[in-house]
Amino acid sequence: MSEKGLLLYNLDKYLSKTLHVHISHTALETESIPLGISAAYSILGCNIASRECVLMIEKISNEKTPANIAGDVQKVEEITGCLAIFVTDAMSAYWREQLISKITAFIQIGYQCYIPQLAIDLREHFRKRSIRSQEVAFSPITQLVLFYILLQATPESQEGCTPSFLAQKLGYSPMSIGRAYQDLSAHTLCEIERRGREKHIHLSSSKSDIINRASPHLISPVRKTLYLDVFRELIPRLHIAGESAMAKYTMLSRPRIPVWAIASDRWKQGTSNEAWHYARDAEEATNIVEVWHYNPSLLSNNDIVDPLSLYAQFISSDDPRLQGEAETLLEEFLW
Repeated sequence: MSEKGLLLYNLDKYLSKTLHVHISHTALETESIPLGISAAYSILGCNIASRECVLMIEKISNEKTPANIAGDVQKVEEITGCLAIFVTDAMSAYWREQLISKITAFIQIGYQCYIPQLAIDLREHFRKRSIRSQEVAFSPITQLVLFYILLQATPESQEGCTPSFLAQKLGYSPMSIGRAYQDLSAHTLCEIERRGREKHIHLSSSKSDIINRASPHLISPVRKTLYLDVFRELIPRLHIAGESAMAKYTMLSRPRIPVWAIASDRWKQGTSNEAWHYARDAEEATNIVEVWHYNPSLLSNNDIVDPLSLYAQFISSDDPRLQGEAETLLEEFLW
């Protein structure tokens, strides 16, 4: 089954369960929609609660930010005169918060159906640590910079952690790194010292204190979780991730289906090379691949994802077993 077909199948099941209605899809003329939008989504028409709607189903190649998505949704509504709804199978708490703040209708299949124009806000799961929804979440690059400094930089090497140095190491622009510095400074997690034209960053306290104060702002590194029934390993190998990685670090039992992490660009490369095939159902999968917001290899020195990203992923898990192991993992990292 194709990626689009699988998403539609799961979307129908989810809406049937939550709204108790069957949604029929219709082809939609996209000639009037800008190419930059139509290329990023599969666009279909449908009817929900007697309201004509446009479903904008995210493609795996889409790398747009929440602000970009909100703008695309608004533009499609202006062009079609219909209610536009962004559809995805996975996104982080940070993305949900950003879309809700912009009153952008979205459906995260299996998790949340947020359509304020129809007075719909239904959720399948609720985070145990509700305080996070009240906090301002880090952007992925801010979290990446913080974790890089905590994991890779010694007190001496922090002296060289300028935006230009980290831009070269992490593959982002110096301006983006500079914004991450400002974000960390605003949360009093670091101090910035300007020397000439360069900014130098220093952690404001111990690692344990930094993590404890940063914890309410952390986001899951996982952007999408994909279930595959055909999977050819890539060279170099992907990083062991999710519950498979937790089993390596803690006493957690190894999951039945192995879990891997991959950067978005490598995922697109593998997709174009037909290195994998989507399973029709999660139970039929032979491998689970998590597409991360940032490249997992930037923070790992071996074939397992780094412990801090793993902590950020599971500390708000609905499964108390995983949440407890995440806390254990952090304690071991700090000591």
